[in-house]
Amino acid sequence: MFKIIFITLGLVSQLIESTNGALSYLRGRKLSNQLFFGDMTSYGADIDNGFCGFKKDDWNYNNVLTAAINHEQIDNSLSCGKCVNIYYNNEITTALIDNICPECKYGDLDLSTELWNKVFNNNDPSRYKLEWEFTHCDNFIQDDNYNIKLRDYDPNNNYWFALTPFNYKCGIKDIKIQTSNDNGPISLDRNNNYMNGLYFIYNGFIDKSIPFNITIINLYDEYILISDIYRGENIISSDKQFECNKNINCI
Repeated sequence: MFKIIFITLGLVSQLIESTNGALSYLRGRKLSNQLFFGDMTSYGADIDNGFCGFKKDDWNYNNVLTAAINHEQIDNSLSCGKCVNIYYNNEITTALIDNICPECKYGDLDLSTELWNKVFNNNDPSRYKLEWEFTHCDNFIQDDNYNIKLRDYDPNNNYWFALTPFNYKCGIKDIKIQTSNDNGPISLDRNNNYMNGLYFIYNGFIDKSIPFNITIINLYDEYILISDIYRGENIISSDKQFECNKNINCI
């Protein structure tokens, strides 16, 4: 009995010591429905040129507290615009996902320099193993305009367009369009094999003189309807923000 106990404790000790106290056997494992564990690294973030397609004026970037998520959890770009809580040294730091880290593994995050300095108190870039989870983006919503908006990637093209939503409080899972050519609302295409980044794509003709409707749907199945939209405007604005509560519809 004592020998078995000794071997078990020795094994645990080796696992801990192998990653300087970070429990490497948890690497990449989903710890619960929301909590993840992985490497934290740092890179020089460029807000205007991130994978997700956001621009520097799309969010209240909160001193560039942004992160790139690993390729396995980019979720066909639907993780773009989600926020995460990072846990370290009894502190919680919230960051906006606006990029992808192609070489990172499941559970890993690559932090902007500004975010790294905030989380690790200006320590030199290195590699730490931490826990994190998805959360709402209240801290990143624009102070002067609280409502959700979309950017039309090519507003002068009548035969194709792509929309990038931004300034939303919780993740978006679908955007639907209703045009005069459609029998009912149809989902816009979201496919990284076609166009990398958070672009919802419509392949079809839209007459600039005829309005259409857009419905934005979040992870809680809340939806926001934007009516009577005309092509030609670069920014499409709603008049609402998500509640991020599964018991509420925002229309």
